[in-house]
Amino acid sequence: MAEVVVADALGLMGLLALVEPEDYRDLFDNVTTCLETGALRFPREVVDEIHVIARNEFLSGWASGLGATRDQWTSDIVHQRQVMRLVANLGYDEGFVSLDNHDPAISHVARMCFDLQKRNIEFCVLTTDVGSGPLAPTMEQICTGAGWTIRTPRACALALDLLA
Repeated sequence: MAEVVVADALGLMGLLALVEPEDYRDLFDNVTTCLETGALRFPREVVDEIHVIARNEFLSGWASGLGATRDQWTSDIVHQRQVMRLVANLGYDEGFVSLDNHDPAISHVARMCFDLQKRNIEFCVLTTDVGSGPLAPTMEQICTGAGWTIRTPRACALALDLLA
């Protein structure tokens, strides 16, 4: 199996910038196929985040239509300690600070990455969440701290043959 792409919500949103709005449906039909085959994965919490940050937009509608497909790839809770240890090592001693007292979707993405790593499955992370955050780490900081590869939306789209 080729390298698995693990996406966060901002990474999926970044795919939209690669095509014109009239081509969103074709692009995300291909994304759905990749999700069904396991070439692309993300935990269901990414869908929940999409519903918040892309409410009433194409991506939210697409995510709603995934149904059970969105639950095919889950992040194992057993890796949460590793995630929290990593976050603390990055200087965020309080962990993820959020208004709703829930871990953000990137925490679940990180759990998924730890699980793939444990199973020796090659993967990269699709994200545009870069830089540093004042209250919580960005996906880039988490990936850098863990030694995981980040790829841009364009690189992932090409690797997954999404733009064909």
